[in-house]
Amino acid sequence: MKPLGDARFFMLETLREYARECLEIAGEVGEFNMRHARHYMSVLEEMDRSVFTPELLPWFGAEEDNLRAMLDRLTVESPEDAGRACELISRYWLAQGANSEVLQRAGALLSSADLPPQIRAGLLIVAQLATFFRGEFGASAQFAEEAVHLAEPGTLRHAVALSGAASIAVQCGDLEAAVAYARHAAHAVDSLDEVRRWIVLIDAGEALALAGHFDEARAWTSKGRDGLRHAGSEIGAAVASDTLAFLDLADHNFEAARAAFASSIETAQRHEHPTLESLSLRGLGFALLGLGRRAEAFSTFVRWLELADGFDPPPNTEQIAALGAIGLSAAPPDAAAGAKLRGSVMRLRREVMEPSLPGMLEVEEMFERELADALGAESWAKHLSEGADLSFENALALARSLGP
Repeated sequence: MKPLGDARFFMLETLREYARECLEIAGEVGEFNMRHARHYMSVLEEMDRSVFTPELLPWFGAEEDNLRAMLDRLTVESPEDAGRACELISRYWLAQGANSEVLQRAGALLSSADLPPQIRAGLLIVAQLATFFRGEFGASAQFAEEAVHLAEPGTLRHAVALSGAASIAVQCGDLEAAVAYARHAAHAVDSLDEVRRWIVLIDAGEALALAGHFDEARAWTSKGRDGLRHAGSEIGAAVASDTLAFLDLADHNFEAARAAFASSIETAQRHEHPTLESLSLRGLGFALLGLGRRAEAFSTFVRWLELADGFDPPPNTEQIAALGAIGLSAAPPDAAAGAKLRGSVMRLRREVMEPSLPGMLEVEEMFERELADALGAESWAKHLSEGADLSFENALALARSLGP
């Protein structure tokens, strides 16, 4: 056996096969598999009791095969435990952009198992998040509504369900409901511990920002960020910093936004958090574009696209958004190709809805006007139309053929 860190070791395959044969002969395979599942379930629960932070994501990555095996076994033997395990593991999968796996696992348990209300509420929340990130807003709204109804008031699930309902209400155009849900979430955290309270406050603040309540959003998000910094949660604080940095972008405070996004990228890479890195690369690119550093912005958007390629199967929302950003940052000689990419993205966004970010619609429109003015109205319209006929694969190839 070869040690792998303090708590794991690698066993030769021949020894593994022999051990399994012995278990089969003794009729103990099922019992052994359940002991394995119960062990990992207890580890997950202990992490949750000690206040889960995304800094633990590397552990999930190292143990992913074991966690999948645990979830498979519990789904057969104990659906209630499987529901709880799926809720906890989904934190890792969502951070990796594996929204399809979250939806497949949670959806199967929701449709096939008679689960207690609070376990069901937890699965509804992760399903709501997965569908939200996939741009499936109708399904996300349904999951959010049921989660709010089922989750017990005064619990983390209820507060998270409310903030999720706020975010999806924005995407569906119901800003009044979004603000009401966000404020309800912020007032539902009094019974939670300090770290969880800050996390919910940040989520609610983001929803308020999306609804256009920038001042209130800044106050809540800043409070949550400072609280998580004090608690030592780097990832949580970085998520809050990104929300504030997108508000800086909306105010054209590009240097402040650039500094914040660059810091968040370092944090995301250090803690192996691809979705935070993706979000931060997006913001950094637009901040650089606002500062007139077009070549750096283009390279940043290309990095974003490369990262997005590892998320859900294409075309995913991150790939589509990155393609549009590459179009906006194309060098002047490639302006026609940039317009074609914008045309392709306009069509793709009608097919795959993309979650909004605070103030970003106006920021993109500003840079799009610059591109249109550089080309002239007739040429802009012509290349947009040509781009709308591009397949996703051809749009990817066009983006990758461009240079800074």
